Amino acid sequence: MRYFYSYEGRTLGPVSPDGIMDLILCDKLDMDSYVMAVNEPRWLKIRDVPELVRHLHESGTRIPASDIDIEGFRALGDEEPIYFHIPMSRLVFSYLFTLGFYGVYWLFKNWSFLRYKRKGKTGTSFLRDSGNPLLIVNVFSQISYDRELNSAARSERDFAFYGWMWLIFYWLCIFFFLFGSKLSPGIHWLMQTVTYLIPLWFLVKVQRYVNQANSKLGRRYSTVESGERLVKVVGVISLLIWLFSVFGKGFGLFRLLF
Repeated sequence: MRYFYSYEGRTLGPVSPDGIMDLILCDKLDMDSYVMAVNEPRWLKIRDVPELVRHLHESGTRIPASDIDIEGFRALGDEEPIYFHIPMSRLVFSYLFTLGFYGVYWLFKNWSFLRYKRKGKTGTSFLRDSGNPLLIVNVFSQISYDRELNSAARSERDFAFYGWMWLIFYWLCIFFFLFGSKLSPGIHWLMQTVTYLIPLWFLVKVQRYVNQANSKLGRRYSTVESGERLVKVVGVISLLIWLFSVFGKGFGLFRLLF
């Protein structure tokens, strides 16, 4: 991509992103200077062009520290993520090895960002809101309509559908986990596996969009907090207890038969 730039009232260029970086270093341009992509007739500040922002960060260009705003821009990769921005592998493996507890933590982190960062509410309770299906689904929907995320990557649909599906299959998973033993073993395992994996698929769909937008905006990943570590420990212990229980029943049945 090449860009025209405005300098002393004149439109010059086009130049490459490297050329823009050189002009900044020569003090001819700064982060508030206007540029226009050759294929998009719209003037934007350099700081508002994701490609140039990312290029400056990745190139390791050192901006003079005399300008506070520019110096702050050097730490682009340290900017706070929008919603829960994590590697896809972190979501998938954490979900699979915590009996799905991580899915609830994922919802909590996105709910927290929406409540405290976007709506500025205080004193709200996740436990209280999680009892209302509409509020749970609203978290998914708000992600798809978030203005800042959409400025980097347009959401293709309202994620409310994913929210409803996640909620339905999550409760079905709990139902079969608690009462599925009354079914035949084959049907029980099939329904348990299906209802366990499908909610993860809907989380992956939403996470892929969140990651795409955050990446284009140059945002860092969400840090691993103590709450996340606790959820993982509790989830893994629960998984081990469940596996020992299942294998114990299987071993007992084997002894009765043979």
